[in-house]
Amino acid sequence: MEAGIDPLYFWSLTAGEILAIIKGYHERARWQALQTYTTGVLFGKCLSAAFGNGSFPSIQKVFPALFDDLPLRQKQPWEIMKEQVLAHNEDYKRNRGDKT
Repeated sequence: MEAGIDPLYFWSLTAGEILAIIKGYHERARWQALQTYTTGVLFGKCLSAAFGNGSFPSIQKVFPALFDDLPLRQKQPWEIMKEQVLAHNEDYKRNRGDKT
C-alpha cells in the first residue's frame, strides 16, 4: 500500500504485476534519494562558495545533459567596467613606481 495503489486493486493483481509495482516503487524511491543527495551536495557547494573564495557552479556543470544548449553566463557591463578600472589602476601603479 506504500507503493500508492488501492488495496482492492492490489488483490486483483497477479504475482508478476505485484513484483513490477514493487520494482517501480523501489526505482522511484532510489531516484528520489539520489535527487535529495544531489540537492544536498549542490547546496553544500553553494554555501562553500558563498562563504569562501569559490564560485557557484553553473547550471551547465551541475546538469550537463539537461542544459548543454544554454549559453554560458555572459559578463554584465558593470563587471567588465570593474575589470577595466582594476587593470588601469594596476598599470597606473606600475608606471608610477608604487609598491602597494
